[in-house]
Amino acid sequence: MRTLVTFLGRTPRQVKEDSYRETQYDFGGGELTSPVAFFGWVLMQRLVENSGLDRVVILGTSGSMWDHLFEQDIQLGDTHEDLRLSLVDAVENKEVTQRHLDQLAPVLKEHVGMEMVLHIIPYCQGESEQVELLRIMDDLVEEGEQIELDVTHGFRHLPMLGLMAALFLRSVRGVVVNSIWYGAYDQET
Repeated sequence: MRTLVTFLGRTPRQVKEDSYRETQYDFGGGELTSPVAFFGWVLMQRLVENSGLDRVVILGTSGSMWDHLFEQDIQLGDTHEDLRLSLVDAVENKEVTQRHLDQLAPVLKEHVGMEMVLHIIPYCQGESEQVELLRIMDDLVEEGEQIELDVTHGFRHLPMLGLMAALFLRSVRGVVVNSIWYGAYDQET
C-alpha cells in the first residue's frame, strides 16, 4: 500500500475573502499548479498521476483548518452541508473532534476516489503528547507500507516529529519512506 501522510495546519483567514491564502506550486518543470491553500491536494494529484497512491492520511490538531478541506480547494456544493457547517463552527472554536472527522472522511473519499483518513493529533508540546503522535502514526501505518511524507503544513515542530516517527516506523515496522515533501510558499505565486 502507498500512502501520503500529511499535516494540516492553521493559517489566518484573509479578512476580505473569508478564506485561506492560496498559492501555486511548481514541481520542478516550470508549470504551476492550480491555486490551492493546502499543498496536500496538489501533491496527491501528482502522486496519483506519476506513481500511484492508495490513500491519504491527514493529521491535524483540534484547531487545524479542517473546514478548508471541504470548503475551498475542493468544491462539494450542498453535500452534507449540515456536517460541514458544524465543522466550521468547531474550527472557529478550535474544538474539532475525531467524531467530526469520521463523519466527513467518507465525503472526501467519494470526491477524490481513494481512502481518506482524517485524524486529530495533540499539539505535541510536551513529551507525552509527542509520544502520542508516534502511537497515532503507528496505528495508522501498516507494516511494510510505503509512505510519502509531506511536511509543508502544521506547527513548525509537528512535521519534524512526524519525520522522526516515520524514521522510527521504518526501523521497527519496515515502513518505506519513499519521499519527504515540502511545498515552499512563494508570495509571488
